Amino acid sequence: MNRASVEQFCHALACYGHSTGAPSLARSKQANTVIAVELPSTRFLAPPALEQASRLAVRVRESMGMGASDPVDIEAMVLELGWQVQKRHLDADWGGVQALMAPAASGFLFVVDPRPSPSCPSRSLNVDAEVLERALFCRRLAHELGHVFFYDTGRPARRLLRHSEAEEKYCDAFAAALLLPSQEPDSWVAPSAAEWISHWGTHPALF
Repeated sequence: MNRASVEQFCHALACYGHSTGAPSLARSKQANTVIAVELPSTRFLAPPALEQASRLAVRVRESMGMGASDPVDIEAMVLELGWQVQKRHLDADWGGVQALMAPAASGFLFVVDPRPSPSCPSRSLNVDAEVLERALFCRRLAHELGHVFFYDTGRPARRLLRHSEAEEKYCDAFAAALLLPSQEPDSWVAPSAAEWISHWGTHPALF
């Protein structure tokens, strides 16, 4: 599925709530409270260098009043921005589409398939299926959040440059920098995979 098809798919879900044949895992969530989070105004008019991803992640954390070792509740953050999040079966289980993001009436719609792909290191992590799916959901949602910085701030938002592999790599780097600690807490003890996921929401092996 190319990026244009992805945006058409999300637009249909956002505007019409139309069932596409993929079973919905949960009702679409959207915040009904005052927006307490504001993203940096950074927007990319050209493919950014990967090292910019960590700097942008730090700015996002700072906008939330968080330090380098504080865990990020990525779903709560997206909802506080007033955007929509859906869990839905896409093509992740056979190595296809894992998550989608596109402009919507509320700003943006994020659709995430939490199921592991064939290449997922699930055996090495040795965690329950529910725990693994939560970790993959957070990792994929953070990646899709990175795509927001390639759109303008209009309603509806418009793409600022053609989608590319460089953008995908940048969003991977952004998600890792946003979710994983950049420095070890003072009381750091090497945790198990399940403890990692419980505290940080995801795991380094998934990046």
